[in-house]
Amino acid sequence: RRSTAPNARRRWNARALGGRTGSAQGEFGSGQQLVAIKVLHVTAMTSEEQRACALRELRISQRLVLQPHHNLVHIHDAAYMEDRGVVCIMMELLSGGSLRS
Repeated sequence: RRSTAPNARRRWNARALGGRTGSAQGEFGSGQQLVAIKVLHVTAMTSEEQRACALRELRISQRLVLQPHHNLVHIHDAAYMEDRGVVCIMMELLSGGSLRS
């Protein structure tokens, strides 16, 4: 089952979408809230297993929009943009550096 959110682009604005997977900063709602956006380029994935994993992550993220969990980063929105072949998961932007540091 593929999920789409046709009005997702009206609620948030990404500054950059590049690579097979990646991240971007964007704005949510009225533009007052900065968010992190995880980007999965489904059409660029080479195996059906990778595509299935990306779409599974989309479904889980969409459930977390409706039923947030206090031990997880807050998910604001999750959408599959069929015309671009990308899954975008918009979440709370955490401060304090990256996981690599």
